[in-house]
Amino acid sequence: MKPGGMKFIVTIDTEEDDWNGGQSIGSPVTNVARVPDFQALCDRYEIRPTYLLTYPITQDSAAARLFRGLCMQGTCEIGVHCHPWNTPPFEEELTQANSMLCNLPADLQFKKIETLDRAVHEAVGVKPLSFRAGRWAYSAQIAQHLITLGYKVDTSVTPYMNWAHLYGPDFWEYPLHPHWIQLPNTQPPITNGTLLEIPATIGVLGWSSPLAEKIWKRISNGNLAVFKGAGLLAALGIMRKVWFSPEIVDGPTMISLITQLRRQGHHCFNMVFHSSSLKAGLTPFVQTPEEESRLLQRMEEVFRYVRSEGIRPVTLAEAGLDYE
Repeated sequence: MKPGGMKFIVTIDTEEDDWNGGQSIGSPVTNVARVPDFQALCDRYEIRPTYLLTYPITQDSAAARLFRGLCMQGTCEIGVHCHPWNTPPFEEELTQANSMLCNLPADLQFKKIETLDRAVHEAVGVKPLSFRAGRWAYSAQIAQHLITLGYKVDTSVTPYMNWAHLYGPDFWEYPLHPHWIQLPNTQPPITNGTLLEIPATIGVLGWSSPLAEKIWKRISNGNLAVFKGAGLLAALGIMRKVWFSPEIVDGPTMISLITQLRRQGHHCFNMVFHSSSLKAGLTPFVQTPEEESRLLQRMEEVFRYVRSEGIRPVTLAEAGLDYE
């Protein structure tokens, strides 16, 4: 693959206000009113974010009008973010396990993704090419559905994370760099050039070497219940896992993560957060107006660094084109 230089991507799970989920219809989407302020920040730094829309967003006329307008202006990309509990058809029981798209029967997975694909297309006037499963619930079966529906990029993988405690997938050994999804035994075979995986950027910040990373992985073991060893390393300031997300870490830490990953040869940096964090009180990450402002300040610190370093801002689909 030819990576085409360093790339910076901003991906937003653009979703309903209800953080805990479970509401199948009528979910409010008031957080979308904060999107124009965020988009204005992106525009100042010539960053075109990728908004990944859930079904309730497509069913709100004001939200659909907003994202259609942004598409017409060419200032963003629109993709898909599938929450199975509020994406028709509703054929499954509402359980924690079934909140993971990967746990549903294959035919129901497909019907939900197809419904959302069509709803996004109708709402914004653009066929989506990028996908993220709600709650990171990726599987090989979902990859097959995405290819059938014409998707080019998936961004559902979270390296160093194991979601088994929530009935989800284990990404502990998945690579951080973008890679072609390989499923040669499927019909038709999924090989290079078919579907590109661009993971959320998560790194181990601190002592940097392949051996150090192996030691950290062995101590952590991918199981949230046995993170005592990794917790000790973090407490001592030696190594710690860091998400590239303004919801979780501050600007200097995100910049340090980019700097270390660049030294290790990484060239693609995928920032992730939820649209509901743009409005105080809707997520655990942003509870006050002060934290709401701080979220944007953290992003601006990173945007300023990206521009100063000549890292190219791209959307998910644009990043995918670099690998063809």
